[in-house]
This record gives sequence, C-alpha cells and structure tokens, in this order.
Amino acid sequence: MLWLKQFIKSTYHRNFGTLDEILWAQIFHDTVSNSSWLVDKSFSPGRWAVGYDFLYVLYRALSSFRPKKILELGLGQTTHMISQYVSANTDVKHTVVEHDLSWIKFYEKEHTILDRTEVIQMDLCDRSFMENQVTAYKDFSHRLTGGGGDVL
Repeated sequence: MLWLKQFIKSTYHRNFGTLDEILWAQIFHDTVSNSSWLVDKSFSPGRWAVGYDFLYVLYRALSSFRPKKILELGLGQTTHMISQYVSANTDVKHTVVEHDLSWIKFYEKEHTILDRTEVIQMDLCDRSFMENQVTAYKDFSHRLTGGGGDVL
C-alpha cells in the first residue's frame, strides 16, 4: 500500500504543479500584453529558470516600485526581463552576479548586455550560517559593499 500512496502523491503534485504553471503563464501573459517597456515577451521558464509565478511578481514589482538600482543574483530569464526595464528607464543601474563563467559567455552571445548592466562572475563556496552549511557567493560582501540595490 505504501507504493500506491507514493504513486498518488507524486501524480497529484506533477499534475497540479503543471496546472499551476499553466494558470500562472496565462496570468503573466494577460498582465504584460499591453506593457510599454516589456517588448520581447519570449520567456523560457522552468528547470533552472524561474517560473511564470516569479516572472509575474517581478514584472509587477518593477512596474509598481520603479527601482533605480537593481541587484540580481543569477543570470537568466529574470535578466531578460530586467534588461528591458533598464533599456526603457535610462536612470536605472543593473548589477548581475553569476557563478558560471561559461553560462555568462553563452548568455552574452545570445543577448545584448546594456552598458548600464554589469555582469560580475563570482565563484560559489560553502559557508556555515546559523549552524547550517549553505552555498554562497565567495567574497560577495567585499566585492559589492556600498552598491546594493532596490530589488533582489
């Protein structure tokens, strides 16, 4: 009986997770359909990338709060959105921290990096935090002291 319970649980999460993603995709697309600054609406969420739910929240945060300095951790789908926001707002500075140099090179071949966007490569390291081992960017606080950002 344990196998049946596990099968039902995994099937439930797989199916309803897919339905949630489809629902968020529709909500996201409806929200950005008339956007003045989000021109390229081609996104590929999932796997390592954020999902449509996160893209929706990010879009709303950028549109509502209109940050001037943005610190982004990880290069990808969110960069695709934030870069368009930066392009439409000439007073915005954008910093991206990414650990994978080969991913940075690949991304830069496929996308235009604006001069107001700085991509910084930082290696990952294991650290102890509140009695737990966590993965963090090596020398993060030293390299970004004073820069900060309005949105993480």
